[in-house]
Amino acid sequence: MIVMPDTTNQNDIRWDQCMGSLRILESSHMISLLIYLKEVGPSTKMDIYHSVARGPNMSEKLSILESKGIIQMEKKGRTTVYLTDKGEKVADHLRAVMDLILRTEG
Repeated sequence: MIVMPDTTNQNDIRWDQCMGSLRILESSHMISLLIYLKEVGPSTKMDIYHSVARGPNMSEKLSILESKGIIQMEKKGRTTVYLTDKGEKVADHLRAVMDLILRTEG
């Protein structure tokens, strides 16, 4: 249950915590990146830069997603990026929202 910040019940997710988590996805290309990894599978950073975005902040964005447990990066020569179990669930939900929007258009 999402509640306003004045709650005293520690089992409830605080509104400010929820909004902080969602702000990660508001950053440019974050949703596209997660859907890309869901559709394509594990990819090198270079593949992501070429297919999703080439912006100078992509490396930082990948680090943020990794710190939240959404992706994992593995460096063996080239850095491979893949969704964690948590990231798979997030991407599944984002894909479902995208599909719902596409179905209601038209």
